[in-house]
Amino acid sequence: MKKLFCFAGLALCAALAVSAPAEPPPPAGGGGPPQPAQVNVELTVLRHQQVTAFTKAQVKAVLDKMGTVLQEDDGGGDVKCNIAFVQKGNVGVFTGPNVISSQQDFNAIANLGGPYHIKVVSSIDWCGAYMPSAVACSPVGIAGTSIVVEEEYFLNRGEELAGVILAHEYGHNRGLSHRAGAVNLMNAGVGPNNRVINSFECQRFQIPPLAAAIAPAWVGDSPIPGLPAAAVTVDPLANEPKHKEAAAASEGLPKTIEGFVHLAHPQGVNYANALTYAKDPKEAKANVMTLLKMLADPNERPYWVNIATTLCFIGDESVFEPLKKFATEGGGANALLPKKDEDPKQVAKQLADARKAALGHLGVIANKTEKEDVQKRVVEYLAAVARAEKDTIKDFKRLPATDDDASGGSLPHLAFAAAQGLAVSGKPALEALKSIGQADSDAPKKVRDELGDLIKINERVQKYGLKSQLDRH
Repeated sequence: MKKLFCFAGLALCAALAVSAPAEPPPPAGGGGPPQPAQVNVELTVLRHQQVTAFTKAQVKAVLDKMGTVLQEDDGGGDVKCNIAFVQKGNVGVFTGPNVISSQQDFNAIANLGGPYHIKVVSSIDWCGAYMPSAVACSPVGIAGTSIVVEEEYFLNRGEELAGVILAHEYGHNRGLSHRAGAVNLMNAGVGPNNRVINSFECQRFQIPPLAAAIAPAWVGDSPIPGLPAAAVTVDPLANEPKHKEAAAASEGLPKTIEGFVHLAHPQGVNYANALTYAKDPKEAKANVMTLLKMLADPNERPYWVNIATTLCFIGDESVFEPLKKFATEGGGANALLPKKDEDPKQVAKQLADARKAALGHLGVIANKTEKEDVQKRVVEYLAAVARAEKDTIKDFKRLPATDDDASGGSLPHLAFAAAQGLAVSGKPALEALKSIGQADSDAPKKVRDELGDLIKINERVQKYGLKSQLDRH
């Protein structure tokens, strides 16, 4: 019996067309076992209405690379897996959340149901936990296929990397968790050369997705408001065992901190992996200094989101002021100067992601330190941003002109990131978090609407520690 596994309490079965493999011919001359017939998987592709239009030719180029990642033997123990991906129909368009910043946002997009498979949005800030460094997100172990991916990584970072990321996410759909290894496809952080799979993973990739159109189900301890009436209320996979993610292994990580933050981290920077770059105080200090220099370098802007996240994960109180300045001022003087052939919209999104990463993870510093004065400074700053206090917000630079800006960098999104920072701060921030709901608070509606869940995150972090939240992705 094949067992399916569920990601973050979400079960989604989407319709997917798969061509039935033909019966393989007998081997000539009685040779070795026949090679399995190629499995052709048809995928629909949709973009949010605010995402720049793209063509079937662009989709084909990406899906072709997605297939060659699995089809080719790239050495190092790689296994050929005879699977090809083709687009079905034209590029669709959908409405709804374009900046994915909560489980509710993710469910809304996933709940488009079948036969809608790859959904391209402007920004992903949530993948099982608040994680602005995430670039794609998919439920693990579902019957169908559902992949949410950022526009930047689907179209603008090269077809090779896009193919790797989509194949990685498709692996999650087929029940695969991360497997550490510097060139492994299912490594937590990937680049264009992460293409190696083993025979077990190939078997998973070859499981035909079921043609079922079942809406996602939330199986948390409270209902999510606003789910469509057709949502599943009993998870059909609730009694199946959950697949445990492989423990971080140093052989799957680059030797340098620069290499680590230059990877694409599909589900966001992995907390446990980041901590391997802070095994002793001397190493941690050196890596923090390197990251701070990179955060001040406009040439590193595409990686600022990973840099800011990692600084919060491995840094001590010394990184608070530089990160506060970065989040408030929106990078240095040249932060928004596009390079040759760079889309200004993409530049704005990169800066927005990095600011949200800093705000959303500064609470890790308050949580880890025992210095009450540091806790107080971090919590007061995050609370002021979360409540959109005028005396604090007036210092914020480079805010988009409108709150629905596709970059995800508007004040409501920054305030929500700061509230997430309060949530992971634990006990020092609980009262400040609760104060957001007071009548005199100017907190944006997005923050107020999620306040109950944010308080639950804070209480869980207090009880079970940071890993209970940061390792949920």
